[in-house]
Amino acid sequence: MMQMPKLLFFLLGRTALLVGCGFLVPLLAALVERSPETLLFAMAALFSLALGILLCALCRHHRSRLSIREGAAFLLLAWLELALLGMVPYLASGELSLLEAFLESVSGFTTTGITCLRPEASHLLVLWRSVSQWIGGLNILVLLTTVLPQVSGCFGISFAVQKSIHSGQLMVSRMERTAFTVVRIYVALTCIGCLLYTLGGLPLFDAVNLAMVTLSTGGCYVPSAGGLLLNGWLIAAIFFGMLVSCGNFLLYWQSVTQQRVHQLLKDAELRSFLLLILGAGAFVSWHLWRLGIYSIPDSLLYGFFHVVSFAGTTGLFADRIADWPDFDKFVLFLLPFVGGCIGSLAGGFKMLRFIILGKTALAEMSRTLHPHMVVHIGVDGSTVPQKIIGRILSFFFLYFIAFFAAVLVISLSGISELESMNIAAGCLTSAGQLSLLDGGPETILGLSAAAKLFCCFLMILGKLEIFSFLIVLQSSYLQLQRGRW
Repeated sequence: MMQMPKLLFFLLGRTALLVGCGFLVPLLAALVERSPETLLFAMAALFSLALGILLCALCRHHRSRLSIREGAAFLLLAWLELALLGMVPYLASGELSLLEAFLESVSGFTTTGITCLRPEASHLLVLWRSVSQWIGGLNILVLLTTVLPQVSGCFGISFAVQKSIHSGQLMVSRMERTAFTVVRIYVALTCIGCLLYTLGGLPLFDAVNLAMVTLSTGGCYVPSAGGLLLNGWLIAAIFFGMLVSCGNFLLYWQSVTQQRVHQLLKDAELRSFLLLILGAGAFVSWHLWRLGIYSIPDSLLYGFFHVVSFAGTTGLFADRIADWPDFDKFVLFLLPFVGGCIGSLAGGFKMLRFIILGKTALAEMSRTLHPHMVVHIGVDGSTVPQKIIGRILSFFFLYFIAFFAAVLVISLSGISELESMNIAAGCLTSAGQLSLLDGGPETILGLSAAAKLFCCFLMILGKLEIFSFLIVLQSSYLQLQRGRW
């Protein structure tokens, strides 16, 4: 069998340290309140930090590079490690069963937004839920700028950031430099969001929770007072936070480091995404007003708010939409499949890939009419290599095959096809609130144990970009074959 390299365990140790630092946030809140849950979070933090320190100490003498197969294995093991460590508070508190705690943890770190917590759950567990979503978003950013480009072939990320962010094999020193840069941007945007929500009238506790949830596209937010009192400033702040999370963080990074912030709107992908928001928001708003659901101002407010929320796979609700017309709910159902920009925290297929697929389709039409024509696919003045187009086509095929297969598997639990589609789409695109379009929390909680585990697998699969999981499967199969021979 293949031996796990020390570098892999070293990186897993770093991941455990990140979770341990995350536990310090609810631990500090518990200490301030003198809550009996102080011991619970103290033990969880101590265990995670001890595990991280132990792994880093034992594996400090490691290679400086990570191969593609090792990178794929790290992606899978990192998400599993996050889920297992993050479930400890839910399980130890007695609020959730073993399976529900695992589902809650996976949903949090993958920023999916499905929750098993009851409305009367401890507010410290709600805080940890928000922290886990924030850590999950940070983890996605770090992986996006380090491991994922190497493992999955980028799938177009290099077109958003002109300079190369990967070369050959993954080097730990570059990981540390890149992680430090994206962490600073991520923390700064979180602080800005927290300030805006506080100015909007939210208590500090709710402002911190909402800032972490909106920026990470987590979508799971339970106000401490039992309801969110919206006002114009707060709605605008939430709208801005969700819109920022849909953008390309790699482009933010490039704009800040090169001091060319004005170049953001020249990005073809960002412009296309904003046009999608504008078109879908205007159409949904018009339809809601035409059917008399809302007045013109409310139609614009709720229409655009929910379009941005679901296009960015955040899934926050400003009003009850289960009673909306089926057409508008179907638009919201389709938007998460597009997702945000390719370097964003949003799930889905990503806007840039759809742009490349659209241009490829038009190029094939031109070649059909003019067989000898040489057509190049370009984005922002850069030619898209044919191998990247091939990978995107493969990813498109696998993505939707995975979706339809997931619908079939989930429907075995006895729920309707529509509810199965909402749950499958929500788990795969990280827009877990899709499950609430035609059902409710009881739909998820009523699934069989096997279906819940399958939903956890789907959430992780969506974050692994599918190819990473296939690489791990292929490597394991080859190792088994060699061992047999």
